[in-house]
Amino acid sequence: MHGSVILDEGYILKRLLLFLGLLLFSIQGYAIAQLTIWPVNVALWPQKRMDVVHLINKGKTAVNIQVSAASWDIDKNGKSIEVSTGDFIFFPRLTTIAPGEDKSIRIGYNGVFPVREKPYRLYFEELPKLKRPAAQEETRMGFGVEIVLKLSVPLFVRQTKDPGKPRFRIITPTKTETGLRIGLQNKGNDHFQLKQLLVKLLDYRGRSIFSEQKQMGQRVLGQRRAFFNIALKKNDCARARQIEFQFTLTGRKSPYIKRFPIRRCVIQMH
Repeated sequence: MHGSVILDEGYILKRLLLFLGLLLFSIQGYAIAQLTIWPVNVALWPQKRMDVVHLINKGKTAVNIQVSAASWDIDKNGKSIEVSTGDFIFFPRLTTIAPGEDKSIRIGYNGVFPVREKPYRLYFEELPKLKRPAAQEETRMGFGVEIVLKLSVPLFVRQTKDPGKPRFRIITPTKTETGLRIGLQNKGNDHFQLKQLLVKLLDYRGRSIFSEQKQMGQRVLGQRRAFFNIALKKNDCARARQIEFQFTLTGRKSPYIKRFPIRRCVIQMH
């Protein structure tokens, strides 16, 4: 018949399974969002070799959690590197958090405290729930979507309670296909956190012809470098005679300011 669509049983079954899978995804994704962690930063030093992290289950179902850690570093190009580590003792390492429960996880450091601050990430990973044989078969055949939670918290091991005063230099920007690439080199032993980056292009009179502000939150590890890409328009570059960078660090009100002479998005070195 014209204007009619014939649906066979196979088509209907596939559409139903797809709907159920998406429904399961949305329900489990909402439940995962109900687990909160505090504090969100952990630091250990010789007078404080142990700390406590709280996991609060605000959902309606119990959650099984496994705790682990990985050392964290940055290579010469600013790329993050992680390696599993056994530098910590967790109690408990495996735990079940009931709905509404506040579970305390004790974290103890069993290594030597380094001269240069050593960064780690703590991982809290949800373990899949045990399933009935029928449910296992459904998952194996692709009829369900299973989601597991994995949250991380930064952890820093250092010599003293308070980190040293930030010491860094701004690496001379280089031209890219879309603008400029600028870097920061941390010359101290402790990390600092970038709060905000403001970039300005100035004309020959020092007037701003372009500005862009970025909220950062990125950490720059001790004795390491971090890089950022800035997109610039060719028309703005043609008019610009100087470029100004303003870096604001977390915990500091006034920014660090650095200017470079520029011609057509190329830094002029003297």
